[in-house]
Amino acid sequence: MADSRNKAEHVVAHEDGWAVKAEGAEQPTKVYDNKQDAIDRAKEIAENKGTSAVIHKKDGTIQNQHSYGDSSNNSSQGKSGENRSEATNKEYGRQGKYAKGSQN
Repeated sequence: MADSRNKAEHVVAHEDGWAVKAEGAEQPTKVYDNKQDAIDRAKEIAENKGTSAVIHKKDGTIQNQHSYGDSSNNSSQGKSGENRSEATNKEYGRQGKYAKGSQN
């Protein structure tokens, strides 16, 4: 089983507001009424784990990404999953010109 400390924290739309969800997790860590509270918590968790916080729009596309820890990850900040696996892109509904496999 993969080490959960290396998995990004995602902020995704949820039927009850905005959820913070670890990459690959079935259930969210927590659901918040407003997006900023979810973003703040995801960034805090990601910083503690030395990974990334990936912020999604309501449609599932990536709005922003904040990387913590390894400086080689910082170059991908704000891009839509360019350095992520195709399976991860599919799992989180990544689209757009930076999504892996995109022809744009």
